Amino acid sequence: MPEHPEVSGFIAHLQLKNLSPRTITEYEKVLNSLFDHIGLGHSSLREITTAQLPDYVASFQRRGLAAKTVSNHVLVIKRFFGFLLPEW
Repeated sequence: MPEHPEVSGFIAHLQLKNLSPRTITEYEKVLNSLFDHIGLGHSSLREITTAQLPDYVASFQRRGLAAKTVSNHVLVIKRFFGFLLPEW
């Protein structure tokens, strides 16, 4: 998975907030999962559409994952894009 500078900035932000290394690793996994699902590759994060996000969440529900797992993924995604909003 190609590294996006926005993700690096977000991870640095999480480290400054003293989140545990395990939590930060989980955040990275969620973002990588999202980017893989939508086929982001080397493309800009700005190419992610609002239609892709519900499809990503629905893919977890179709696989029968627990509601808590789905909720955790949604939380990470909201925090990530919330972090990016001031930059965009």
